[in-house]
Amino acid sequence: MERHKLFGLCATVVSVALIVEGCAGQRAGPGVEKDIQNYCDEQYASPAIDPIRDKIQLPLSFDAPQSIDRLADRTKATDTERVAVKALWEARERCRSYSESKLGAQPTFRVRSEDRLSEALADLYEGGITYGQFARSMLYIGSSDKAARESLDEEIKQREKWRIFRDYDSN
Repeated sequence: MERHKLFGLCATVVSVALIVEGCAGQRAGPGVEKDIQNYCDEQYASPAIDPIRDKIQLPLSFDAPQSIDRLADRTKATDTERVAVKALWEARERCRSYSESKLGAQPTFRVRSEDRLSEALADLYEGGITYGQFARSMLYIGSSDKAARESLDEEIKQREKWRIFRDYDSN
C-alpha cells in the first residue's frame, strides 16, 4: 500500500474514532461508522497532505505520544508545507462536518479540544509556531481532552448513583 494511503487510512481510523467517541455519547452502528470511515479515508489520503506527513504525527490524535524528534523540531512550515497544512485542515473539517451530520453534535469538551487543534494548525500555517511547538500543543490538548472526558464520565456515574432520589426531590 502506498505510504500516503496508509497514513490516510490511519488518520481516518483515529479521526473517526475520536468523532464517534466524542459525539454526545451516541454509539453509531457499524454501517454509519464504516460510511464515515470511507468518506474520511478519501479526505485524508489526499497527496496534497504528503509534504507534512513526516513533520506532523498523523493521524492527528489527542491520545498519541509525540517523539522527541518532533518535540525538538524548531523548523517552521515552508510555503509548500503551508499548502499541505491547509489541505490537512480542509480534510479534517470535511471529515468532521460529515461525521457530525451522521452522528450529531460533539460534546462541549470535544468541541473545545477541536477548537484548540484548529488554533494550533492555524498558528503552524501562518508561521507563528514551529513543528515542535505544534507537537507540544497536541500533547497539551490531549491532556486537557482526557481530563475533561474523564470528568464527564465521572459526573455521569455519580448522577446515575443518585438516580433513585430524582423521584423524591425533583432533581
